[in-house]
This record gives sequence, structure tokens and C-alpha cells, in this order.
Amino acid sequence: MRHDTILKNAAILTACFLSFTLLQWGLGTVYFKEKSLLSSAILRIVTALLVTLIALAVGIVSIQKIKRRSGFITLKNAFAALFLPILIALILNGIFKVVLFNYIDPDYIELNRKFAIESMMKARDAYAKARGESDFNAQLERIKATNPYSVPTVVRSITTSLFGYLILSLITVFSIKKAKTIPESQ
Repeated sequence: MRHDTILKNAAILTACFLSFTLLQWGLGTVYFKEKSLLSSAILRIVTALLVTLIALAVGIVSIQKIKRRSGFITLKNAFAALFLPILIALILNGIFKVVLFNYIDPDYIELNRKFAIESMMKARDAYAKARGESDFNAQLERIKATNPYSVPTVVRSITTSLFGYLILSLITVFSIKKAKTIPESQ
């Protein structure tokens, strides 16, 4: 398997991940100030789904290109062609998030935190009734004390994402194998 394909796909995915991070940042900033866009949670979910679909599409196209070039591809190479670019893109995007939200625009964290606290206060009665007043207060203190873009939080996020992408990559590679587009080799 050629490493230039993996690096090219990593560059494509990194550009996509960074674009979606910038889009999320820009729209989130407008939303927190104007409160006129879709919910920030909905924006994050849509972004995550789009990024996942793009990552899988780029990986599948990469697998097919390698197969066409060499005539066959092993499961190991197919998995590497799909997962390694995702790994590289997630790490670079994590570094970018830490720099963007901690050094370039640290005010975004405070805007995000204020919005979360306002949202919790609006739903206080229902939340406190369901889980208790002490749990509500503990959750509120956790929000006030947490930086969602600190290095440990971003590393935890990358690890969780990698686990999800690992499972998706394995399912995708095995489903492609079952569809007989990757013949058995050696």
C-alpha cells in the first residue's frame, strides 16, 4: 500500500475536520450572541454526522483506488487506508481546537459556558424534579469549572472518537470484504 494515498486522504480529512470546526465556531459564536440559529447541540450532531460520512466516503474511495491500482488489497491494507487518515485528521483537529479555543479565541469558552448555564437555569425545575436539587447544583458547578477545550478534555474526546471510528472502520472493511470487492490475498 502506498503511503502517499494515506497522507493525501489525511490531508483531505484534516481540511474537512478543520472546516467543520471553523464552521461550528463561527455559527456557535453568532448563536451564543444572537440566539437566532439552531441549537448548538443540533449543530454539533449534524457536524459529527457529516464528518463521519465524509471520513467513510474518503476511506472507501481510497480502498477502491488502491484495489484498482494493484489488483487486490488485503484487509490490513484496507483498514489502514480507512483508519490511518482518520487518526491523523483527528489528532491535527484536536491540536487546532486547543489552539483556537484556548489561545486565539478564549472568549468562546465563556460564551459557551454562559449559554449552557442559561439553558440549565431555564430547565431548572424539570431537571431538579427529575434528579434532585443537589444533582442540579453539582451539574451547574461542573459546567462552571469545566473547559471543554482543555488538553485533557480534547484528548478524551479524540480517544472516544477514535474508538467509534475504529468500530466503523472495521464494520466497513468487513462489509466490503463480504461484498467481495476485496479478494482474499496471501
